Amino acid sequence: MCGIAAIYNDKSHSSIDKLVRAMNHRGPDDHGIWSQDGIHLGMARLAIQDLSSAGHQPMQTPDGRYTIVFNGEVYNFRQIRKQFLADEPFSSDTDTEVVLKLFRKLGIAALEHLRGMFSFLVWDTQEQTLWGARDRMGIKPLWYYQKEGQLVLASEIKALLASGLVPFDVNKEAIRQFFLYGSAQQPLSFIENVYSIPPASYLKYANGHLEITPYWSFPCDKNHHITIEEAIEEFKSLYRESIELRMISDRTVGLFLSSGLDSVSMLAASKSIAQNIRTFTIGFETPHPKFYSETKEAARLSTHFGYPNDAVVLDEEMALEGFDHFVTGLDQPSIDGLNTWLVSKYSKSYLTVALSGLGGDELMLGYPRNINLFNLTNRNIQLPGKMLERYVFKRANHARYNSKIWNRLLNYAGGAADLRVLYWSNSLLNQPWQVNNIMGTSVKAEDDCKSFYNFDTDNYQSEPFSRIAYYEMRTYMLNQLLRDMDAVSMANSIEVRFPLIDHKLVEFLFTLPYNYKYHSQGQGVNHRTGKTTYSGSGIKWLMQKAYGTELPTGYLNTAKQGFQLPVYEWLIKNQRHDIEATLLQMEIGSLSIEKQAINQSIANLHKGIFKKNDYLLYILGKWHNLMKKQVQV
Repeated sequence: MCGIAAIYNDKSHSSIDKLVRAMNHRGPDDHGIWSQDGIHLGMARLAIQDLSSAGHQPMQTPDGRYTIVFNGEVYNFRQIRKQFLADEPFSSDTDTEVVLKLFRKLGIAALEHLRGMFSFLVWDTQEQTLWGARDRMGIKPLWYYQKEGQLVLASEIKALLASGLVPFDVNKEAIRQFFLYGSAQQPLSFIENVYSIPPASYLKYANGHLEITPYWSFPCDKNHHITIEEAIEEFKSLYRESIELRMISDRTVGLFLSSGLDSVSMLAASKSIAQNIRTFTIGFETPHPKFYSETKEAARLSTHFGYPNDAVVLDEEMALEGFDHFVTGLDQPSIDGLNTWLVSKYSKSYLTVALSGLGGDELMLGYPRNINLFNLTNRNIQLPGKMLERYVFKRANHARYNSKIWNRLLNYAGGAADLRVLYWSNSLLNQPWQVNNIMGTSVKAEDDCKSFYNFDTDNYQSEPFSRIAYYEMRTYMLNQLLRDMDAVSMANSIEVRFPLIDHKLVEFLFTLPYNYKYHSQGQGVNHRTGKTTYSGSGIKWLMQKAYGTELPTGYLNTAKQGFQLPVYEWLIKNQRHDIEATLLQMEIGSLSIEKQAINQSIANLHKGIFKKNDYLLYILGKWHNLMKKQVQV
């Protein structure tokens, strides 16, 4: 796991050096820079596989034609080495050297054989061409800035800014999306003219021309011949293989454990693979009416499978200590991330590599908002769906349209409406008219909906269950969960791996009929987090059937809980002065925020109120202040 960077067409060596130094937290074990005729590659290495100096990057082929910087892990590198490179001499036991030699052999077609999470850059000296790629799910980031024949790329945006080649101009559309969804939608970033290479895509840069091409897509076709029993066995086999591959490491491996079915199933699937895994959990001590602390249940579950559990019980001081480092660690503003920051921060003393159960909610619609939306698509249609779509946009554009009419129309017309419109509406933190009030704009909801889908929705034609999963994995999972996880885990120099979103497992799950993943018994249920049981809801049916007999008695009759901490309460109690100071210092011109919105949050603060939009303003203002200081240094 590393931070990588490249600069094309820069005669100075200082910029690449600044880029690499700005990513020291991503790779404290080793730094490297390679330069030739205005081309610079750099990396900061967190050594996971082959801890010796043989894994130093940038790494070159013996003939000097290809030079690579690589971030992430290719879990099947030993199989690739055996299948394609058996006659090749190797000087290390790293996946980087395998990727480099496979690229030399197959070119960009090497991507077809890589199984893992990665981003990399390869310079071809002979063809004077820069190649790069991201993994299929978009776990590992790669950002770029292009201007006047110069291209700058890095794993983090703050590293791009540190180079001195990228201006600190805030992107107003990203701020709008932040208030709409809690994060910016890739390829957009919070910095003007800085974009993300899309997941499952590769880049080619030659003669000043940048091309970006997709190399993988989610499957559309269904396997209607497979029985549920066969599906269960195939799921267990693929999941076990995925976990086993992600256990490969020369550093300590652990497992982030909550009380949820995804991570508990990972425990069950791991039982036959390794006996020495440690699990790690965070929680809080004081009972709370809204939030659920998972430490006791997680310890019980870990003990049930024979694994030791390390738990950190947080108090307010522990949770908020180093809050500025959390904000800069995020790299870009997000409504989420603090939970993940704390898990990464406090697990670092126990492990260097962690497995996470992320992906089950996205693949099998575990979030109540999505399963309720799917149930909606199966209702009898009594009104034209276009009527509902028109109302969605009217409600999003004007405050006067109320939720009673909205819910009535949903009940009548849900199945006929454009699923993209309904999913978008389901994803909103704020209605567009509310964001217009915050930012003093007059953007229409229809335009927000169009800009939300920065990926190819038109060519993905499948049944509603898979389409919702597809939207989820290319919006919320990509732009918030994975982006935040990469940024804050790497800020703490810890590598997180995700067995459930191994692309082979994802492909298999997408080809299954929906009723293997969601049982019909849940279609009459109004799904609510903390209220609906696994068995009663029918969610993640395949996972329930695969591991139910191995779980503690009665576990599937417990309610599905969310992983949350009482962050807003802790902040207003302990950082009220910093919140108010940050709001008063906000450069409303640079951030395009209305003064009235700031004043309202300050008034809320004085009343002891701190809610979602107050937090969004605080994080945005704090990020802007801290990032500006770093750029000015």
